[in-house]
Amino acid sequence: MKVLKFGAVWCPGCLVMKPRWQKIEQDNPWLKTEYYDIDEFLDMKERYNFEDIPVFIWLDKNEQEIDRRQGEISEAEILELINRYKSLTLRDEPSDSARLRLRGQAQARTRRNNQ
Repeated sequence: MKVLKFGAVWCPGCLVMKPRWQKIEQDNPWLKTEYYDIDEFLDMKERYNFEDIPVFIWLDKNEQEIDRRQGEISEAEILELINRYKSLTLRDEPSDSARLRLRGQAQARTRRNNQ
């Protein structure tokens, strides 16, 4: 599992999320994360198709999206997602149908957040 974090230095929500992620990363050194400033990595913004930041995208070991959250989210919610998907990656990867369901749920949340 890996989490992609998208933000920008001028984004207030991103500044709020930064210390939350720092604490989580410090407490979970096994967790792989990558941060992308959207002003510097426009190709990544296009690749993952989002408008607003911050955005956090969970990927499985095959680099397939399994979840996504947008905006400020609590430390508890981040940890819940990490624990949920950590167990998925420790067992067999989800089936194609489960992966499609997870991706559909993530996209539906994104659409609701954008409304």
